[in-house]
Parts: sequence; C-alpha cells; structure tokens
Amino acid sequence: IISGAVEAIKSDGLQDREHTRHFSMIEQAIKRSSSLTNRLLAIGRRSDVTLAPIDLLTVVEHAVEVISRTTDRTVRITLDCTLETDERTVNGDASAFESVFINLGLNSIQSIDGPGLIDVSLQSSGPPPGLNTDETRFVKVIWKDSGGGIKRENHDKIFEPFFTTKADTGGSGLGLSIIQSTVLAYAGKIEMESAPGQGTTFKIYLPITDQLPDTVAITTFDEHVPMNGKILIVDDEPSFLALLSEFLSGCGYQT
Repeated sequence: IISGAVEAIKSDGLQDREHTRHFSMIEQAIKRSSSLTNRLLAIGRRSDVTLAPIDLLTVVEHAVEVISRTTDRTVRITLDCTLETDERTVNGDASAFESVFINLGLNSIQSIDGPGLIDVSLQSSGPPPGLNTDETRFVKVIWKDSGGGIKRENHDKIFEPFFTTKADTGGSGLGLSIIQSTVLAYAGKIEMESAPGQGTTFKIYLPITDQLPDTVAITTFDEHVPMNGKILIVDDEPSFLALLSEFLSGCGYQT
C-alpha cells in the first residue's frame, strides 16, 4: 500500500526535487522493511519448497552481476566453471538460490576492508561428509573472500538466527541463517572455513538432477491494444482495494 501510493503520487508528476528525494527515502525504507520481514518469515515458517530444474551457473552469474553493480567496485569478483549443463543442474527455486549467493556476496563485501577479492567456482563433487543422502552426484559452489575472517569462537554461532558481529552497523544476523535454511531445504549442505586475517570460504553442496533446465518462452504483446473490460478485485484491505482500483481504472478498466 505504501509503495503503491508513492508510485501513484510520482506518476502524477507533481513532485518537485525535494519531494523526489523524500520519495526515494521512503522507497528505500520500504525495501529494507520488506527484506527484513521476508527473512523473519522464512525463519518462522516452513513452507513447501519449489522444485524445478535450474542451471546453477546462471543463478550464480546473475547474483555476481547484481553484487558487482551495487557494491564497492574495489572488490573484484571472479567466477570459474568448466562444468557442462548436466553437471550443474539442480532441483530448486532460482530466486531462493539467487538470494543465497547475493547474501554471501554482501557478507564478503562487508568483511573486506579496502580492495579485495571474491573468488567463486563451481565444481563436481560427491556427497559431502556428514550428509545422510542416497544422492551420489553433487555440484559444489566454493565462495572464497579475502576479508577479515571469523574468530574461532564464533564458528558455531554464525548460522544462528539473529547472531551478528555487525550490530553497530545495522546487521540483523539473518543472512547466514537464511542461507543455511535454503540449502538444507533443497537437500544440500553448507560448510565454512575461516580464520582471522585469512578470509572466509563457504562450500555449498547441492544434489544434481537428471532433468534439464526449463526453457522460458518469451512472449510479446501489442502495447497499442486498448485495455478495457471489467475486473473483480477481492481483498480484505480497503486501502489496497482503493489503490489497485485507481490504478486499473487509469489503465482503462472498470473495477
């Protein structure tokens, strides 16, 4: 409702430069609140996981691209993979795995003081030690950074919800907990190696599927086709109903 109302006001074109700055602040606050809420919900509930064959390299590449565009450019990210498609296809949800690797990237960026390196690679692997599974073929993602490392006494705590060493800079302690929850939900395992001054390495193991990734058909539409018709909106939030009705009416629909 809040973000929709902001978009509606912005689309009127009535705001001046100062209002534009304030709207930008509101939108950033909405995104942070939404992200935190989603993380809390992911910990608090155990919803059904989405299973579909996905090319893990494509997911990692996109996550690396997002991190590279939005964070400190003095940190160089390298990505290495020589696996064929059938050696890196896993069952899972692309957006969930993308969140895993973006969170790993943000953790690495925050741990690096000044110029640094994040080295990412995908390798073939057998089942990781300690994982009770009948699967024999895994893909292993190695995520290594040149950051400050993690103290030995914190190694057993880093995957605990709300544990953070960055409380003074706004850390919520949810990132690594979400990562572990996601990896476990898809029958995988995550391991960590770290020492102060020697960086941190995460290893994520995921079972390979024999299915091939789905191909997404790109559909096109004629933007000149008039929008008309009647749409029934059902919701228990009056403000949301009013906002959506206003938007659709503006597009030419009756609601």
